[in-house]
Amino acid sequence: MTIAGVILAGGEGTRMGGLVAKPLTPLGKSTLIERIIPQMQGQVSPLLINAALHNGFERLGLPVVPDMLTGHHGPLAGLSAAAAHLERNFPRITHLLSVAGDTPFLPIDYVSRMCARSGTAVNMASSNGRAHPTAALWPMALLSQLEKYLSQPDAKLQVMAFARRTTIHMVEFQPFADLDPFFNVNTPDDLRNAQRFLPDE
Repeated sequence: MTIAGVILAGGEGTRMGGLVAKPLTPLGKSTLIERIIPQMQGQVSPLLINAALHNGFERLGLPVVPDMLTGHHGPLAGLSAAAAHLERNFPRITHLLSVAGDTPFLPIDYVSRMCARSGTAVNMASSNGRAHPTAALWPMALLSQLEKYLSQPDAKLQVMAFARRTTIHMVEFQPFADLDPFFNVNTPDDLRNAQRFLPDE
């Protein structure tokens, strides 16, 4: 199993005010996405960022892969873009590990646990009994079908709907000190709540 990674950072973040791309929102001494990168870098290669070009992500030193599809396809468009980039440039990659760019408390063992089981199934993270479809290990053989899937006029755009085309293995992560490891920052209130878990910053 040869694994690449992608941080899905294409959301507009309108509920955060939209002044910067949401994953670049400051949190403590860093930004949301800069808290995610160290948990994945060095364990997956390459590590991609799915986001619009010239949006501030280039300074992070990782390849930025924009959506190729027009319209609003959500995270599936990001997965499709990352998969196409890998197929062109890294054909030996067998799996792609994804995570949302607004989840700053990603577990330190995220990569190792998500990649412990390989095969044709999707390994999907869950916490508190709730699935997190954007936090998943995807077989490239499945993602190779995604562009065609999205071209269908009746395609369901939920990530879970696409994942159900194969077997899904849930990987359960436990909260730490009442903090859901996949807590995502969508609003200013969420940002203030996240800051509570960084008392030294």
